[in-house]
Amino acid sequence: MPRETRKRLNRLCLPAGAALLVIILSLLAMLGVLSLPRLLPWLTERLEETRALNGASPARLLLECCRIWYGAILGVSGIIWLALGLCLVFLLGGVVRSVCWCVKHSRILKRLEQDWIQENLGGLQELLKPHEAENLMEKKAVREREPWEVPDQPPEPQETTVEAYRRVSEELLVRGLSVFILLAAAVPTGMMAGLPWLMLADTEVPALYSQTVEDIRQTEAGELSSFTVWLSPKVREVRLPGPWSESYPTPLDRYGGISEETGGVWVYLYVPQTLGFALDPGALYDENQTVCWNREYARQYRVSYTANLHIVISVEPLPLAGGPC
Repeated sequence: MPRETRKRLNRLCLPAGAALLVIILSLLAMLGVLSLPRLLPWLTERLEETRALNGASPARLLLECCRIWYGAILGVSGIIWLALGLCLVFLLGGVVRSVCWCVKHSRILKRLEQDWIQENLGGLQELLKPHEAENLMEKKAVREREPWEVPDQPPEPQETTVEAYRRVSEELLVRGLSVFILLAAAVPTGMMAGLPWLMLADTEVPALYSQTVEDIRQTEAGELSSFTVWLSPKVREVRLPGPWSESYPTPLDRYGGISEETGGVWVYLYVPQTLGFALDPGALYDENQTVCWNREYARQYRVSYTANLHIVISVEPLPLAGGPC
C-alpha cells in the first residue's frame, strides 16, 4: 500500500485509536476507584486533619469515607460513559460518512469504467482508419507552424480517465477498510460504555451514596435513631458495603441487637473498630436462656445509630437490672 494511501487510512481510522485509548484509561480509572478503600486508614487521617471533621466521631469519619468512595464511583462511571459515548458517536459517524462516500463514488466509478472502455474502443477505431490518423498529423503540423495560436502558458495537465479510475478505486478500498476497522472498534466501545451502568445496577452504589449522604445529614443534625438492646456475643468483622470489597480492610464489627424495642427480632448494627467498643465479658447475652434470665444477668446497651446504614455512633452500657423478673 502506498504511503499516501496509508496516511489517508490512518486519518480515517483515528477515532478507532482514540476509542482504544479511552477504553484503556477507563479501565485504569475504574480499577483505581475500586481500590480506594485500601487507602482507608490514610484517608481517615487526612479527614481528621481537616477543620470541618476535626474531632469528629469514628462513625462520622467512616461515613465520610464511604461518601467519597461512592461519589468517586458515580463520578468516574459518568465520565467513562460520556467519553465512550462520544467515541461511539464519532466511530459510527465515520462509518456513515465512509459508507455514503462509497455509495456516491461507486456510481462515478462505473461511469469512469464506461468512459475508459469507450476511449479504448475509440483508440482501436483510429488505428483501423489510417487516413483519419494522417489528417490528425497534418492538423498538428499546421498548429506547430502557427506559433501565434499557441497560448503563452501551456494548459494544465488534466487527469486522464485511467488515473481517475485508479484514484477512485484506491479511495474506495481505503474507505472500505476504514468502515471495517471503525465497526470493529465500535463493538467493544459500546460494550464498555454500558459496563459502568451494569456495575452500578448490580452493586446498588447510587442507593448507597444517597443513604450515606442522608446518614451524614442525620449525624450533623443530631437526628439519630436509638434504642436499648442486648448485643449478641457472636461478633463478625465486615467490610464496607460496595462493589468487590472482599480484599479491602475490615473496619466494622457487626453485632446483632434484640429487645422489646426491636419487636423481638434481631437487628444488625455496625460498630467502627476505631470506636474501641467491647462487650462486658461477665454479662453476655445468652440466647438459650429466657428473657427473664437475660434481664437479670445480661447487660443491655443504649445504642445510637444511623437510620440507613446502621452505623453505630455511640454505645453505652447500662447497669444490670438484677433481681427477679
